[in-house]
Amino acid sequence: MDEATWPIPQAALTLSEAERQKKIREAWERSRRYGVPKDRLPNVSPVPPEELARRKAHNRILLEVAQPFLDHLFEQIKTRFIVVICDADGILLHCRGERLPDPLLAHHTTEGLCWQEKVYGANALGTALATGEPMSMVGREHYCEAFYDMTCAATPLRDMEGRVIGGLAVAAYREEHSPYLLGMVLSTGYAIEQAYLLKSQNLYVTHLFNELVQVSDDPVLICTEEGTIESMNRAARRKFGEHEGASVDRIFSRHNAIAISLREQRSLRDFRETFVHPVTGEAREYLWDTFWLDVKARGVRRLVACARDITRVVELERALKQMERLSVMGRFSAQIAHEIRNPLAIIRLAMQMMKEKGVFVGPYEEKANLIMNELNRITDLVQYFCKFPNRPYPSAAKAMWCSWCRRPAACWKAKWSKRA
Repeated sequence: MDEATWPIPQAALTLSEAERQKKIREAWERSRRYGVPKDRLPNVSPVPPEELARRKAHNRILLEVAQPFLDHLFEQIKTRFIVVICDADGILLHCRGERLPDPLLAHHTTEGLCWQEKVYGANALGTALATGEPMSMVGREHYCEAFYDMTCAATPLRDMEGRVIGGLAVAAYREEHSPYLLGMVLSTGYAIEQAYLLKSQNLYVTHLFNELVQVSDDPVLICTEEGTIESMNRAARRKFGEHEGASVDRIFSRHNAIAISLREQRSLRDFRETFVHPVTGEAREYLWDTFWLDVKARGVRRLVACARDITRVVELERALKQMERLSVMGRFSAQIAHEIRNPLAIIRLAMQMMKEKGVFVGPYEEKANLIMNELNRITDLVQYFCKFPNRPYPSAAKAMWCSWCRRPAACWKAKWSKRA
């Protein structure tokens, strides 16, 4: 890819944009090594229906949590955009967008097609999966010439351990391009990741017995119909203390899931409670699942209660709400700044014209300069608030510790050499 075909001059790039263009160049190099045809659409077919069904089943939770966000994003855009989600291998699992006869759109809206770089060359979705970072491409930034009339933005989706589990992408014709496209994809991708985390946490143990109960990492208690704790696993002892043989009322309040199940003789699921440890005073958030187990061989009935520690999830929810509040404040600040900018520009222009015509002479010239300085300061402040909601996405970089330490080490070496 030479400078003649490169869409943006290098000198005009900001730091973040230069980094993006560098990653696109690297994607082009990988595309050449893969032998991807540049002058035509690749002749590819979707995976067999059985393989597609298997992949959808494997990514069932991801598709379930992503579906409402995809629908909302598609409805919000309200133009000729295509919204897709894929698995970690780049196989399209779900698409929102009209299936038009255009062969180009068919490649974007056909479930089962693989959008890796080795198939279509450098594209936002394939490059985002290859690098593990968000990516946007417009027009000639794509490797395949057939996509020069397209614009797209994509971001990888990760699980709670940081592993890439899929990707989210939005594509459209080039004339539909918007500088906010990547931001919309990032916010939707973050919401999908948080929903995926919450969904993954919503797993509960249905049949707990003997060793299975003991090895569980979740606290499990078995109580009699009279409210006596008959058994506790190791996790329950660690979190609530040794209370086997004691009454439930001794540990938990009457509003606890176990107390309610005993009192009303019914099962509960996802009952949320804040538990304060009676000794340490530590407050933890738990989701309780309770169910009645009839042991017919012994003719007894027991209540099994399982608790899941969701303290971390609650902290993430609070952080997400705080981010939403800050986002609203940012948009509100930008709107106010935008309303101030127009009359401010008129005032600055009028002052400049009067200064050029020599209206301000003598002692008034110094006051005019003071007014212009203050107008410039207000203009800079307004520009800052206008750009506030569109801050660039943060990127991590390795710190060169050795370069920082090299100069002090050389000074100490020279000093000790002289003493020797």
